[in-house]
Amino acid sequence: MQIPEPWILSNDRTTWELGKHCYNILSLGIVHQGVAFPVLWWILDQKGNSNSDERMRFIEEFCQIFPDARISFVCGDREFVGQAWVRYLLLEPSMAFRLRIRATDRIERNGVSLAARVVFAHLQKGQSQRLKGFCRVWGCPVSVEALRLDDGKLLVVISPDASEELVKDYASRWGIETLFGIFKTRGFCLESTQMTVPERKRKLFALLTLALCWSMLTGKRTSSVSTYSH
Repeated sequence: MQIPEPWILSNDRTTWELGKHCYNILSLGIVHQGVAFPVLWWILDQKGNSNSDERMRFIEEFCQIFPDARISFVCGDREFVGQAWVRYLLLEPSMAFRLRIRATDRIERNGVSLAARVVFAHLQKGQSQRLKGFCRVWGCPVSVEALRLDDGKLLVVISPDASEELVKDYASRWGIETLFGIFKTRGFCLESTQMTVPERKRKLFALLTLALCWSMLTGKRTSSVSTYSH
């Protein structure tokens, strides 16, 4: 796909049930042109969220496959949080991140610890705020920015660096939601599979990834020829 480095990574999980079977797939993709192209996926053998240990082993496998890759940052929603996970990402060689924390998670500033929803209670819909300097979340030094969404919910993003656009950076995470939409309801119909053997599901996900890349590359060539012909 010739995706230029440094890469933006998006980490998420897609799940659905068919009869008595639960399909739960943890995936990591490189965000490019609004889509997260999968480079690693695990078939989880349980319902519900992944845990910190699984996520750490997941990233370790990615680093083994791509030992020399330059990473801009990895994105994750509120499932991908917690002290152990953040501390792991901060270990040398560290990996920058843009993680959404929960409104109930506590932010420590100047020795005072308050829930994120309290810190940003004053924000109106569409308003955002970047806290000055570094704060602490789960004891880790981070930058914090929040946005009050149109539905009234609070989007709070943490990062280990002083980027001025944490919320904008975090928006890259939606590339993996676009991926799951393509794989499931908008084209490849992954949810229609009745495969229950994990290895077969893993291979099917691989085939869909190849099909996605082929489709994107073919679309590019077709678009270029059409533009040239006109």
